[in-house]
Parts: sequence; C-alpha cells; structure tokens
Amino acid sequence: MWIASEIIQATTGVSVTPYMILVSAVWAAIDSAKIELRKYPSGLSYHPVVLFIAVAALWIIGLPWYLAVRYKIKKGLLNKKVDIPSPENIEN
Repeated sequence: MWIASEIIQATTGVSVTPYMILVSAVWAAIDSAKIELRKYPSGLSYHPVVLFIAVAALWIIGLPWYLAVRYKIKKGLLNKKVDIPSPENIEN
C-alpha cells in the first residue's frame, strides 16, 4: 500500500495517506458496530465513534490492534463479557 501511495503522490502531487487513514478508521467504526465489539473483553471495547477517533489518531497502532481483535472474534477465540449481577439486583 505504501508503494502505491508513493506512486500516486509522485504522479498527482496528492498524498493518499490521510484519506487511507480516514477510510480505514470509518470502516473499523462501522465494522465494530456490526460485530458488536463492545460485548467482548478488549482494550478496544468502546463506542464506534470513540473507536474511530482512536484508530484515526493512532492509526499505526490502532488499526492492527483492531484487526487482531476482529480476527479473534470472527474465529470464536474471544468470548463475550459476562455480566455479574450486583447485590442490589439479586432477588432474595
């Protein structure tokens, strides 16, 4: 991808990198809602808007991390969070 980005920038004078970051951050946010990422224990279990900001701001770390968590969810290697009832919610 980096080579293609450099070729496009050399021929058109336009850097593709910011667009690539934004598009991949939007995709991660939309996809996280589809796979219900917030239901799984992960350092990325946030609302899609927060995930978009995190991936866009820290793309070099955020996107590979998201892809790794997504892979684990898709392959069934990551179990959903377990809700533990609080003592106030337990009926006698």
